[in-house]
Amino acid sequence: MTKLARIQLVGPCTLLAAIIAADAAAYALAQSPSSSFLWYLNLDVFNVFRKSRAALDLGGLPFAQALLIAGPIALIGLAGAAFQKNLCLAISSNLTLVFAAFAVYSWLTWGRAGETKSASLALIATPSGGTTTMLAVLALTSTASFVTSHLLYFLAMRSRTR
Repeated sequence: MTKLARIQLVGPCTLLAAIIAADAAAYALAQSPSSSFLWYLNLDVFNVFRKSRAALDLGGLPFAQALLIAGPIALIGLAGAAFQKNLCLAISSNLTLVFAAFAVYSWLTWGRAGETKSASLALIATPSGGTTTMLAVLALTSTASFVTSHLLYFLAMRSRTR
């Protein structure tokens, strides 16, 4: 496996690990609701995944985002790396960026369903603490995978034209 193929796998694997950690923290919080550390993880660090889970409305299935979204995305990427199929790696990295963008969008639009839009000089709420870190990790890893897959495509097209 080439170095660029490994970079393509960073996004899907990071997304899968983050979603599994978020779902595990939510499950642990359900088992131990008095833990302040688990409340911190659920409400601050993994807040973006909690809100995307609510936006998707996948029912009461535990670990639904990991089983239905991040797991298949990572599995496609790992299969592409194992069988040396660049298209599978590219699909996986592109879908990672799409889901990361959806997660950020659902985080930004949380609780704004009935609001009216108007111009104002009010301050805009920005993420703080762990949410900022999680958003940065998602954005950097998914964008790196996305850019790498497109770079490999352009390099392949360039080598075919010569």
